[in-house]
Amino acid sequence: MAVNKAGVAITIKAFLPIGKSLDEQFIALSLVKDAKDTGEYDLLLKAATEVEIKTESKTRRMEEDK
Repeated sequence: MAVNKAGVAITIKAFLPIGKSLDEQFIALSLVKDAKDTGEYDLLLKAATEVEIKTESKTRRMEEDK
């Protein structure tokens, strides 16, 4: 049975400069690929600049845990 659940929606926007040399570009793009593959975004966010985090209260309809 589906129920309404309250939670916090989190939106993160950041800019990752990639540099001009091939080495700088490879490092930046490797950070992105590794973060997407592993689901661990801490190193990517540390390397990024202009990080914006927006949070807002939301209610979602979800299946009830049994």
